[in-house]
Parts: sequence; C-alpha cells; structure tokens
Amino acid sequence: MTGKMIPVSIRIPEKDAAFLAQLDVDGATTLSEKVRALIGEARRRREAGGFASEAVRNLEDIHLAQDRQRRVQEQSLSFHSELVSYLSHWLLETHIACLTQEDWGGDPDEVRGALEQYEASLADQIFVLMDQMLRMGLTTTSRCYNPHVVSGRMEALKELIAIYNKD
Repeated sequence: MTGKMIPVSIRIPEKDAAFLAQLDVDGATTLSEKVRALIGEARRRREAGGFASEAVRNLEDIHLAQDRQRRVQEQSLSFHSELVSYLSHWLLETHIACLTQEDWGGDPDEVRGALEQYEASLADQIFVLMDQMLRMGLTTTSRCYNPHVVSGRMEALKELIAIYNKD
C-alpha cells in the first residue's frame, strides 16, 4: 500500500465482524487488511469510470459458484441436465453482452450505430439459445433431469414454425 496510513476506528456489529473474519479478500488476513482491501475495491470501481469489467467479474463469480454447487449435487446423485448447464452458460454470456457496451459514441450517428450493434449482439444471443433448444427438442427425450422437459414444450413452437413456413 502506498501513501501515508491514517488510523481510523470503527464499530461494527458482531455479525459483520464474524462475516469479515471469514471473508476471503485478495489475500488479506487481518480485519484491517480486509477493510483496506474492500475500500480499495470500492475506490477502483468508482475510479474506473465504467462498471462493466467489475460487474462482469462479479457475475462470473456468482455463476461459477452456483454452477459449482449444482455440479456437486449432480455428481452426488449421478444426475445431469444439459438444459441447465447450457442455460447457465448462456445466461452469463448474455448478461455480459448486456453490460459490456459502454462506448455509445458522441454524435447521433455513432450512437445509432452503437445501438444497432448492441441490438444485433443481443439478437445473436437469443438465436443461439433458440437453436440449442430446437436441437434438444428434435428427439423425444433429452439429457435433462426430466428427459421430456424440452420435447413436452415443443408443440407450441411447432405450431409457430408451421405458421412461419406457410408464408
């Protein structure tokens, strides 16, 4: 840490102190180090000008933790769902696509172009999901917790596809 250190005394609830003691923050071990690390993290977020990279990191942490917990449960039961695995990955990628458009340009033409590019990126994400769901629905069973979870929902889509194909 660079710069002069200034002592600060704070009082926090016992519950927060216990949480802080258990928190893993950038290799900090003492409560003082952890508080400094949290303040530094908040400062970096503020100074970054944009929040996208920090938000993406947080999203990845959340998704990875959730996926890890799910996989442990699946392994303990010898149970797996391609739908859940794929959707979890897709949600993260789509959420990142929503967050990472920071430079909208300055003049109206740049903004319009950036908005069109943003829309196209999100449309790509939606069609990737649609493609995967249709592929899973081609067979009467899929590698999911419930083997009929996808095929049982395909009838409505088949009707829409038939209407589309009439034109």
